[in-house]
Amino acid sequence: MDVAVNTESDASGDGDVDVSLDASADGGCKWRKEFEVLPSEVFPEDSYSSLFDIWGSSSSDVYAVGNCHSGPIDEGYSCIFHYDGDSWTEMEYLELHVGGVGSIWGSSKDNIFAAGGDVGNFITRYDGNEWSIIYEPQMSPRDLWGNSASDMFVVGNVSTGIPGTPQYGIVLHYDGNEWSNIYREKDTSLNGVWSSSDSGVYVIVRFSKEDSAHCKIIRYDGQDWKEVKAGTNDRITDIWGSSATAVFILILKYDSSSEFINSSIWHYDRKSWSEMETNIPEELRDIRGSSSNDVYAVGKDAIYHYDGDSWSKMEMDEPWDLWAVWAPDKDEAFAVGGPWVLHYSCE
Repeated sequence: MDVAVNTESDASGDGDVDVSLDASADGGCKWRKEFEVLPSEVFPEDSYSSLFDIWGSSSSDVYAVGNCHSGPIDEGYSCIFHYDGDSWTEMEYLELHVGGVGSIWGSSKDNIFAAGGDVGNFITRYDGNEWSIIYEPQMSPRDLWGNSASDMFVVGNVSTGIPGTPQYGIVLHYDGNEWSNIYREKDTSLNGVWSSSDSGVYVIVRFSKEDSAHCKIIRYDGQDWKEVKAGTNDRITDIWGSSATAVFILILKYDSSSEFINSSIWHYDRKSWSEMETNIPEELRDIRGSSSNDVYAVGKDAIYHYDGDSWSKMEMDEPWDLWAVWAPDKDEAFAVGGPWVLHYSCE
């Protein structure tokens, strides 16, 4: 299926708006809008596409996933796009799996997993040649991460949709051959996961208490699950780390009327949690980096960067509602939100 796209590789003054970082401070480094999923003859002007996650094996092998061309009379389809260093092309569309591809992770260019769906839940794998559905779980997948092709985790929720019946948070593990349920908790939703071979598996658990949403973090060491006390029960939107002693989380604070107040970024060194940045006015959703000294946090109209000493907000000429970020190396990153892919690089 052909999809109309708009790829822009420079800031030539042609009317396209760049997302810029102060060039005097970073030697000409800047964000730019590089790709956009556009309406086509097949899909009308009132359709809309949303990209939810992004991952790559290198800066010339990047994948963006989401839900394409939903509209008033069409729920759209789950879509996957690929960047080869020069241009973006659509790889796959999953017409029968409505709801979009919500998350993607890989261990190499020929071992990539993606998951999603609200109607027809699925986990699909790319082997370097083609995508294929490898599992259709009963739960709705919300996030995935792994350590290798034979050690991968997917978190999500199982719900009947019937008022008054419980919802269960589920963690699935894939050993390269079979899927197994390794965690199940009633009246929760699991919305984020990160793991490494030296630190175990960290999972964000959301639950209700006194009619408000709270979160906790649990860790799996290969045998047991234990709560990792974070010093707060506020809403945690994402978790990522570069090692066992450098784990980062995003926390959102709301008032009693469920109105957003601010975001904060916390750090875990395997001994204790500490607040790194507080009172951030924008709603942050995703955090990831290339190392503990090169970390990005993105969200509604905001991109923040950590250089190992402090967090700073990156200048933007136009607000972008972002959902995910991925960084292959220092001075390069990709971010997605709405129908757009942004690319940060240094000239």
